[in-house]
Amino acid sequence: MSLISKIYQAVIAGHLDAQFSTRDIKQWIIHKKIRKKDGSEYAASSIRSIGANSNLKNRPTSNKNIKLLKSKIVDAKVYYYFTE
Repeated sequence: MSLISKIYQAVIAGHLDAQFSTRDIKQWIIHKKIRKKDGSEYAASSIRSIGANSNLKNRPTSNKNIKLLKSKIVDAKVYYYFTE
């Protein structure tokens, strides 16, 4: 399962708020010990970029991330949320 799919499942399960920041994702990955399929850790750069790379605002793009997220800025902090 891709990282974005894991994040989606975490939101559905209530492990992440419906509106989440990159910092929230980092904390969730650490707390829940989320790993790649092969058991290795996600690179810090992958965690930092997952929101932007999956954001509908960033079309067209050369990255292969599925565009499932919208974003908004609150108090100078970017929050992401899934489109329905």
